Amino acid sequence: VTENYFVFQGGPWNDLNIFVQKLDETGSFPTGWTEEPKEICTATGNQGNAKALMTPDGLLIVWEDLRAGTKDIYGQMIDVEGNILWQADGIPMVDAAQDQVLSDVIYENDIYLTWQDFRNGEADKVFTQRFDTDGMEIWADNGIETAVQDSSQIAPFIIHRDYSDYELAVLWSYNFGGYSDLFFRAIDTDGNFDPMHPESGEVMCNALHRQQDPKAVMNNGDVLVVWDDMRSSGKTDIHSVYAQKMAYVSTNEEDIVPAVASISQNYPNPFNPTTTISYNLSNEVADEAKLVIYNLQGQKVKIFSNEEITESPNQQITWNGTDSKDKTVSSGLYFYRIESGKNSSETKKMVLLK
Repeated sequence: VTENYFVFQGGPWNDLNIFVQKLDETGSFPTGWTEEPKEICTATGNQGNAKALMTPDGLLIVWEDLRAGTKDIYGQMIDVEGNILWQADGIPMVDAAQDQVLSDVIYENDIYLTWQDFRNGEADKVFTQRFDTDGMEIWADNGIETAVQDSSQIAPFIIHRDYSDYELAVLWSYNFGGYSDLFFRAIDTDGNFDPMHPESGEVMCNALHRQQDPKAVMNNGDVLVVWDDMRSSGKTDIHSVYAQKMAYVSTNEEDIVPAVASISQNYPNPFNPTTTISYNLSNEVADEAKLVIYNLQGQKVKIFSNEEITESPNQQITWNGTDSKDKTVSSGLYFYRIESGKNSSETKKMVLLK
């Protein structure tokens, strides 16, 4: 259901098709609609797993399509009266080798689609594509591989963020050895990945057992993520719902005041249990500077005071993975930088592994 449109699958078991119906607020059929639903796709083979969303051009409907024998992703656009705007039975939006499983689609000035892809014949991978409102590809043919990992990636979800030059975030579940963790990666509207993220993606949650099926929404400028979490499982599976917040810590060089301080990449990175951060303070900030460590939610985890960093030999600080209360923090991604008043150094990232 999207607004007052109802998209559904119907027909014989071996030739299921996609239909749409529309009702107004009184339950009546608006102009252009009757009790007979509109045919969106009646091509040979099964069509299913349809998703729909409104765009300025009309209702976009995308689905999985078996007309070619393997599973592809097709799409169609209709106007408010149900008239077909693209070619009959839809256009192939993704028709790579093997199967493609439709996962999520959003509209933000253009159409962004993410899916689970078996084109290599070995393991499912996450791909993403941008389309114009005529359904034409804007990025590379049949999408860009969103993460490079050894094992299967499934159930991706895409969200547009109100901050950052890398406006799109794709989340997915990474399966390995009967377990799964959640990862994400940021992309800009030209299909470029955030260079702060490794090609394998950033860890969202790597608790025990399985974390899967992530979903996300924007809320007051932050991204709220929820997922199915099985960390409490024992002899039987126990499903819980967990949540996390992704806040923004700027790594844009334009936001950095030059010459206040320089900071080096921590070593080792990833690390466990300790890592060393080196820096160089200018005279302008030496009296007020402090080293601040943030978690993925943008919360301050640890602050090394001005006294600690100015009196430290060789301008180096060793962090032992504890917070301001000396409690051990969880494994994952952390950011750090030198701050002095309204000025700051470049922001670096580090990974704590346990």
